[in-house]
Amino acid sequence: MTSWIIAVALAGQSAQPNGFDDYLRAIRVLEQRGVRDYLSSRFGTGDGKPANLPGLSAGADRLSHARWAADRFRPAIELLREGNSKAWSDPRSAETLGDPAPEFNGYKQLAKVITDVAYAAYSRGDSARGTHTLLDGLVFSERIGGSSVLGQLVGHACFLIVLNGFDRELSRLSQRDALQVIEVTTELLRDTSALPSAYAREEAFASRAALSSIDRPGYQEPQDFLDASTHSYYRAVDQHLSALTPAAKQTLRVNVRLRLRQLMHLLQEAFRKDEAKWSDGFAELDAFFPREPNITTPSGLADRIALDHLPITAPVVNAALIRRAKVRLLRLHARLRIYRWNHGRMPKDLSEVAAADEINDPLSGTRFLFEPRTEGYRLNSLGSKKTGEIDMEFGAAKPVKNEEVTPP
Repeated sequence: MTSWIIAVALAGQSAQPNGFDDYLRAIRVLEQRGVRDYLSSRFGTGDGKPANLPGLSAGADRLSHARWAADRFRPAIELLREGNSKAWSDPRSAETLGDPAPEFNGYKQLAKVITDVAYAAYSRGDSARGTHTLLDGLVFSERIGGSSVLGQLVGHACFLIVLNGFDRELSRLSQRDALQVIEVTTELLRDTSALPSAYAREEAFASRAALSSIDRPGYQEPQDFLDASTHSYYRAVDQHLSALTPAAKQTLRVNVRLRLRQLMHLLQEAFRKDEAKWSDGFAELDAFFPREPNITTPSGLADRIALDHLPITAPVVNAALIRRAKVRLLRLHARLRIYRWNHGRMPKDLSEVAAADEINDPLSGTRFLFEPRTEGYRLNSLGSKKTGEIDMEFGAAKPVKNEEVTPP
């Protein structure tokens, strides 16, 4: 067994059936079956030497690669599907979980394989299997974000990889496929547990790092990219820490833990609200703590250390908001496909295809923008000041073309 998989298995094993274990097994299967060589050949990465893939000739096109992957990595996709059918949680504690977790790179490899396996299914006319595979990928990507804040970012990267596969295949969705997309995307939007779960677990990681910074010589490790004023500030914090008596240092540990708990509670409460208010947690943090605590006082020093170890928030929250907007757009694309089959034309307005709660965009506070065109339509979200305009596509926005109607 690969060394990092052994480490993960020893770090925490699930007492109950857990999709986490199946995801790890899926990654192990990919590794055993040559996923690195496959991705090197598929994307032209690695050391420049052609990958030796049995049964696949050098210079093979994308479809040949996808068909090879569908056959070679089928057991991994089956394990992914099995994992999605179970409850999911990361059984590791802050003391045993590495940073970054060793499986994260494997998760991204799995997302790339998912899109190729789905592409192979669509290419042979099996849109049901292709759609099922991509939806499995979206569910998997969302769930792994509950492990930690870094897990949120890795899950977001996996989500965009899989969603890009959907963007290419919109015109191939049958009516049954579209109904399945609506069902799964609605469930994804209903479940908002991943973000609060990530920050709940992050409290333990942050506390461990903060307490370690108090006890070790030198408050923070020197970093070349930091400016002189930041280095000077770290030295000042270190001087105050060095002057503390053992009793005062113990009191500081208690206060830092308390501050972090208060900070994380504010964030978690914000994430349990409607998603349009998720960013309110930032304002509440600013109101709760001074921006520049006075480190010469015991309370100010505790505030400063807690703030220095607060997990990143803005990029993670923005990624989650973008992800949810894209899920809503995917659901509307499916609604539009069904409407066209039933009416033989595109609607003039989104109110013809979905209820108000689906066509209203909670992120922008307006409707999703729908622009019918001669050769199709464009659908997007205005987003917010922090996210910018959002299209379902991973990359620049483009209109969706009208294709021949695929039979249901």
